[in-house]
Amino acid sequence: MSFTCEGIILTVRDSGETEQRVTLLTKTYGRITAMSRGAKHIKAKLTPQLQPGNIGFFQCIRRKRADEPLIVGADITRRGSYVARVPEKALCLLNVLQLANDFTIDRVPDDTIYMYTERIITTLARQPAVQIDALIRAYQRELLEQHGFGVSLYRCGQCGRMNKDAGIVAIAIASGIGLCGDCARQHPEPRTLRHVSKHSIDDIVRELLAYHFDIPITTFQFAGLPEFAST
Repeated sequence: MSFTCEGIILTVRDSGETEQRVTLLTKTYGRITAMSRGAKHIKAKLTPQLQPGNIGFFQCIRRKRADEPLIVGADITRRGSYVARVPEKALCLLNVLQLANDFTIDRVPDDTIYMYTERIITTLARQPAVQIDALIRAYQRELLEQHGFGVSLYRCGQCGRMNKDAGIVAIAIASGIGLCGDCARQHPEPRTLRHVSKHSIDDIVRELLAYHFDIPITTFQFAGLPEFAST
């Protein structure tokens, strides 16, 4: 049985002598793994199509004796792989694809992650790498919020007190909540706190990702830019 899905290539890994294992983030099926036969052959037509960061429509066949479908065709609409030719953009592309791969579950659609991944890859192709930073930071925060670590800058996550003037003074990395001055002073493990007067919110976001999702902080090396609303 054949089917066509729209998706983004996250990873491509060799499997055996001639096959490749391709991880796709699809709109309909979520993250799936598919196989490509003969993709490593120098004359294989699919080889230039199956590159990390490429976006398009993939024709697949379900196999009776294997869980992974077989990719038999690809219609690439946006070539994110071209971005990798610029070193600064290649790093951004690698980080975005890693985030999408780490934060998705097999065969569970995730519209938010798909939207951000597609948007960043498309923007990378058109804009200088430094101008993508704010969009990636918004992506990081969205991922944290989806997994219950969305930090409010005005409401204390422990006592619930709202203070729009002073805001929170510290963020507890272990619990992922913001704390007011009183709760921060009473916190049993002050070493795990990051005070917003000493650490930028972006640094704290990176540390939350590293602490809770085992993603190295060094993965996120972007220049600081003002936050802008995603459009």
